[in-house]
Amino acid sequence: MGLSDSRGIWVKIDGVTTPDDAAAAVAAGASAVGMIFAPSPRRVSVDLAKDIRAAIPPEVSAFGVFDDSQPREVGEIAEGLSLDGVQFPAALVAGRFTPRGVMVLRTIRVRDAEDLVEVERLKCDALHLDAYVEGALGGTGVLAPWEVIEAHRPGVPFVISGGLKPSNVADAIARLDPAGVDVSSGVEISPGVKDHEAMADFVRRARS
Repeated sequence: MGLSDSRGIWVKIDGVTTPDDAAAAVAAGASAVGMIFAPSPRRVSVDLAKDIRAAIPPEVSAFGVFDDSQPREVGEIAEGLSLDGVQFPAALVAGRFTPRGVMVLRTIRVRDAEDLVEVERLKCDALHLDAYVEGALGGTGVLAPWEVIEAHRPGVPFVISGGLKPSNVADAIARLDPAGVDVSSGVEISPGVKDHEAMADFVRRARS
């Protein structure tokens, strides 16, 4: 699997906390479903993640999202849950511990142009560009600085995140031409509780 989907742009719905929400994300047309193992209102235990993982079919990528925890933990969870992809901060050296064939997204929380200097040198399948919010991993609903990303667009595939929702995802794609989009808070009723109609609307607009 890679950042491609025959139905249109690659879409990851992140921060899923229940098997029902995972199944709804799949029904909405998501290319990937993400589970968070880092400190967050959307954090799930490995035991719960097993149930969520079981609701994600083989044709949809199951992702684990991590913070600056021990690199080996990334690999252990990825292997234990048979994850298709992992996402972790650019500074974390975890790639060497991930099972062969697992897709790697490395997150850069963008404030200004300096954050995008030499990002092409990072070893990963794609960059994951998010908004910078002090003390937060992501899922804040804060819009990433599109003007900075547009002016210093990476020369490698990237997934855009940060403040995306059904009403602005098409504009983000048209302006930034990413390889994929990633949404969490923009399709929620409350942190960790997904709005099934909003997920379907997001995917539809992203691919419109």
